[in-house]
Amino acid sequence: MTLFKNIDARFFIVFGVNCALFFLIGVMGDILSGIGAYIYIPAFLIVPSSLFLKFWQAVFMAVFFGFLFEAQTPLDGALTPVLFAAASFIVCKLRAKFRSLDSFGITWLTWSVNMSMYLFSVLFIFPIGISGAWAYFFRVVFDALISSLVAALFSAYAVNLNKAVAYLLGVSLNVGEDA
Repeated sequence: MTLFKNIDARFFIVFGVNCALFFLIGVMGDILSGIGAYIYIPAFLIVPSSLFLKFWQAVFMAVFFGFLFEAQTPLDGALTPVLFAAASFIVCKLRAKFRSLDSFGITWLTWSVNMSMYLFSVLFIFPIGISGAWAYFFRVVFDALISSLVAALFSAYAVNLNKAVAYLLGVSLNVGEDA
């Protein structure tokens, strides 16, 4: 559905929701920093856009938010936007299997994308030759558990939030309309 003649309202709705989620992820990260935890849940931004938008719109949005994440936690060689684009590409190729938007399927998809991205980013960040390698390893495991828990608990809500906002604005969001 278009808002004006050639402007796709779905892109702007998903972009707005992703901006709000990016802000909330930052706030949650600030709250959890009090206990020394780092939360990494970019799948909340990538999965909904990859499910609902056209392929190039989804990849553009993934790269955009990849640069925002890169500003917070840079990987070697600025690989965060590449990692985000690859995750978006994979979800776009798999989205036909998630047309029903069942909660378990969306939770599994979001959790697996999130944990895969976390593990790939940890591989590129790992400081070689540090004296506290075990401390770093335990920190990575702890952060993975926290991020995994949040991703599993709230992933269906992140996807349904996009559908709800679009519904309130009179726009229909369906999975993979441009397959």
